[in-house]
Amino acid sequence: MKTAACLSTIALLACACSPKTDTSPAPKAIATKAPEPSITPDNSAKIAPFLGHWRQSSVVIAPWWNGSKSDKPEADPEFADKDTVLTATSSYGPGITMCAEAIYSSTSLPLDGLFEGNLKNPAADAAKLGIKGTEIPTVLQGCKSSTGDLELLFHLTDPDTLMLALDNMIYTLKRVPPPAGGWPPEPAGLAPGEGPPT
Repeated sequence: MKTAACLSTIALLACACSPKTDTSPAPKAIATKAPEPSITPDNSAKIAPFLGHWRQSSVVIAPWWNGSKSDKPEADPEFADKDTVLTATSSYGPGITMCAEAIYSSTSLPLDGLFEGNLKNPAADAAKLGIKGTEIPTVLQGCKSSTGDLELLFHLTDPDTLMLALDNMIYTLKRVPPPAGGWPPEPAGLAPGEGPPT
């Protein structure tokens, strides 16, 4: 009898110490946000559609701005007075676009990536700005200067329209067709404040 009792006790202890079978459901996979589109240095055919002479057609306060009337952003008047000219190696026009040594990077951005991701309601805001499509060709222009690195983000919303956001203003630039004799040569020594050649 003692032997049977001992065996029963051992069996109970073995059951108590054995790991339980896990019958709980497997954890659900956690959805992760898609990675940001990569922007890689590119000075090839991908940037060709961005090159040329561009002229301001309109400028509006960015839809994400929600400040007071007292600090309402204002457009840079230089964009109304000077064309913006992008070449394969440089740019010139309004002061902020002046760059003697430009480096371009290209990508394609979804609506929620435009203007550095600042659109609060991407689809609705893009529609109000006249942007069509869901993937917008984009170029990041870097410029080495004595005062630091300057970067401008140009969105090509159609073959003849560029958009650029600066200081809570969105500039729409339209392509300017070349005159009969072509554009004059690019100026040699670019300096802040120089405009395109006439």
